[in-house]
Amino acid sequence: TFLVGYLLARTEEGLVWAEAAEHALQLVEPNGGDLSTDLVAHRARILQKLEHFEQAEPLLERALAERRARLGEDHPGVAADLTNLAGLRYAQGDTVKAEALMQEVLAIRERVYGPEHPLVAEALANLAVVRRRAGDYQAALDLNERAIAVQEIALDPNHPQLANTHNNIGNAYSSLGRYAEAKRHLERAAAILESNPEHPDYVKALTNLARVELNLGEVESARALSEDVLARQRRRLGSSHGEVAEALSALANVDLAEEDRVQARAHLEQALAMFEAVAPDHPGRSRAECALARMDAAAGDLDAAAQGYERARQRMTERLGADHPDLAEPLLGLAEVARDRGELGAALELATRAEALQVDVGVAPQELSRVRLLRAELLAALPTDLGGDPKRARFLAEQARSSLETLDDPESRKLRAALDAWLLRTNP
Repeated sequence: TFLVGYLLARTEEGLVWAEAAEHALQLVEPNGGDLSTDLVAHRARILQKLEHFEQAEPLLERALAERRARLGEDHPGVAADLTNLAGLRYAQGDTVKAEALMQEVLAIRERVYGPEHPLVAEALANLAVVRRRAGDYQAALDLNERAIAVQEIALDPNHPQLANTHNNIGNAYSSLGRYAEAKRHLERAAAILESNPEHPDYVKALTNLARVELNLGEVESARALSEDVLARQRRRLGSSHGEVAEALSALANVDLAEEDRVQARAHLEQALAMFEAVAPDHPGRSRAECALARMDAAAGDLDAAAQGYERARQRMTERLGADHPDLAEPLLGLAEVARDRGELGAALELATRAEALQVDVGVAPQELSRVRLLRAELLAALPTDLGGDPKRARFLAEQARSSLETLDDPESRKLRAALDAWLLRTNP
């Protein structure tokens, strides 16, 4: 009865079915057992899906403790409970604990199944998600490539798990600025999933593909995909939802690429109002705040730009911690605002902090080059007694230029031209 009710019900109703099943089981099996533990874990997962993390946590820990005591450390059920607990820690923003739990899952599954089993690949892919959240994009790519090497042998070519790993590899390449490689994997993910066009994973693949196409300068295709995603999200989730707001924000980026600033601002303001109303903690909110702040800065409204960047910085710090490379975006924005206000020393300090977050973690060369170009400009403009260093400035600009040498996306070409012009202008 529980399973039928749980599968047919909405998430909230599934919680009622789970509680009813646990109560009924206690009447006939008061000492518990495998089914009792399964029901506890089911209820925890439902609470987790509803984002009731404080209620889910003790249930997940209880299920794990019961299964360990009854079945031992290396049982597949223990690995499943550890995976669920890792997912909870990840949702709470604790990537350190999530990674430790996923490493434990990986070790158990390798001992039980050997290194070439689909469940080992699943553990590798989950670990990659945690590393990407922590900002270690190269490690995420390496883990995903290990996962897909197993999946391509062990799974059907159209298996959804294979699509998910292609999607994750595409995202990792995108974070590293390798957009052509990202596109190939995202197209493969979408092709596998297109038989179920309303599935969230298919929409996710289309969302990521649209972003990569925009980075490659394929604006017309990016617009078509972005509009398609928005329509699908509205059909699936209603007119007011965090994922709908994310889709509106993505469409604003296409508007900006087409230099339609009026429509871009309208889409961003609509997205931000929706985030605030229904999804205040959605990660897309801070990205939308940065996008609107860039528009404000370009329009000369430096106060509004500074406020937007600062809100995004605070929100990212709360969600990701103070040392995550994603914080470089609002810090760079604040540095550019300070420069435009003539506050060169403050701008240099902010840009230096932004660069420190990005060095040695494998961020996209385009992102790091933007920061280094600004630092070079500031180091060259400031007097030496206030932190200026013309030699260091030139070194940074040449370093940035070298990192873009083999890249052919529009942003890289634009940055190369800016760096070439600056190096020529400041040639001693």
